[in-house]
Amino acid sequence: MNAAIENCVIARFFRTLSCIWGSSVSKKPADRLSRLFSRSRLWAMLSGLLGSDGRWTGASLLRRFLDSVNAALWRLGRLLLPVWNGCLPVRVLRAIRRSAAVRGSVVLGEVFCPGLRTTIIYLFALYLPIDWALRDVVSWSAAASVWDEAFLFLTALYTICDRMFSSRPRESVTTPLDGAIILFLGVGAALMTVISPRFYIAFQGYRATVQYLLWFFLLVRLFDNRNRVFALYRALIILAVLIALHGIYQFIAAVPIPSHWQTSTEVAVRTRVYSIFGSPNIMGSFMVMFAPMSAALAYSSKQLQFKLAAWACTGVMCFACLFTFSRGAWLGMGVAILIFSVLVDRKLLLLMLIGEACAMCVPDVYNRIAFLFTEQFAEASAAGGRQARWAIGMKLLHEDHPFLGFGLGRYGGAVAMNNKVETRFQYYYLDNYYMRILVEMGYSGLGAYLLMMFSNVFTALRSIFRTFKTDRAAAVMCSGMLSGMAGVLVHCLYENIFEEPYMMAYFWAIAAMTVFFGFLEKNATTRGLSAEGGKKI
Repeated sequence: MNAAIENCVIARFFRTLSCIWGSSVSKKPADRLSRLFSRSRLWAMLSGLLGSDGRWTGASLLRRFLDSVNAALWRLGRLLLPVWNGCLPVRVLRAIRRSAAVRGSVVLGEVFCPGLRTTIIYLFALYLPIDWALRDVVSWSAAASVWDEAFLFLTALYTICDRMFSSRPRESVTTPLDGAIILFLGVGAALMTVISPRFYIAFQGYRATVQYLLWFFLLVRLFDNRNRVFALYRALIILAVLIALHGIYQFIAAVPIPSHWQTSTEVAVRTRVYSIFGSPNIMGSFMVMFAPMSAALAYSSKQLQFKLAAWACTGVMCFACLFTFSRGAWLGMGVAILIFSVLVDRKLLLLMLIGEACAMCVPDVYNRIAFLFTEQFAEASAAGGRQARWAIGMKLLHEDHPFLGFGLGRYGGAVAMNNKVETRFQYYYLDNYYMRILVEMGYSGLGAYLLMMFSNVFTALRSIFRTFKTDRAAAVMCSGMLSGMAGVLVHCLYENIFEEPYMMAYFWAIAAMTVFFGFLEKNATTRGLSAEGGKKI
């Protein structure tokens, strides 16, 4: 089997590319520059910064506070432990885990036997299909509007109970990202109270902006060993591949698309795929997020058949992104591939150039790109496109409080579109998430938001650096996750990507996984106590 795989066309193709790069003129100068940089003072300073254990200034204070909370919860749990072991939900969950149907099934055993913690992680991976099923399949609007808040609340309740009924007080979890996230949460809360002509709208806008950030804090506490992180990582890639295959089927079947997905002056495309998202732009961004993670599996896997399977999954996602005909997603994918190539394998740069050249030979792709440089595109953008919408947003910002913003939920996003209370302007999606933050939260909110995102990217870089020598597979996986997040952040320049709850939730789940590998895995054993202190939930 392995011999057949090693001699297949794909394997020979990649070996050929490797030989071309190894004998190319550009390789020797690039290697020389790399060696010079590795000996420079700049690299010494950067390596010291990236490899440090330093946390934000208030980390020790936060840790002491969390230690006291964990100790108080544990003492309360000692008193309530008999009640907890005898309550009906706990007995039912333990009976399900011990049942023959669960233990005899590979899938159910993987989900339920390791404990409720793993079950929650798999349910989180299914966030998108659950939301889609409730909204579009069964059209259960009442459940669709509250299920995600209920899931978030129950997960938070589980983390509290887990600390109450462990064998000894849990070790507190703090990360280098906590300070930047807490700062943004605080700035948003302050702006919600200061600029709120209609408080219920401001509260909805604040909730939509920050609610799904909270998944980061919950997931870093659910990850008590790398098996759980791998479970989420694999589940997300499988989900992305299935959606990509569905998108490719839509392209083959040439599903009809609304006319407003392209301007009237643009050369018509055959179709634009959207799978279960309802938007080709969001689907494209979804592929951008997970294609580099699939490629990382190809580099971190040791068996050749798994490597080729991972490459096949990566290719499927790239083709699905191509068939969305979302120019913003294409740009995000290009940035993601570029970053991944620099971090993991520079030979992929040659493959990317070949892929781009082949894509430009496709008439529909060429027309979509070429239209950007026409007068018709400039006129359409100025009349009712992004340029016109951004101009309206900036006008509203500077009419009121440029530093504090126009008000959360008042213009540019889904909350504003659902509450059209103003009559002096026409409501639009701004199609730029950073612009939406700027208009609604002002320069103070945008500054806090950019600081949070910069901290996220820098923390991911630190995770790569800290794991590179000791755990190359984890470093490659962190590189894939960073590349996907960077691609989505670039796409946010042209779409309100994080208006979709599952996109924000998955984004911060990826951030939690990178933080785990770089900063939390060494302490995970001492934090994972539920299997030892009495019965596992």
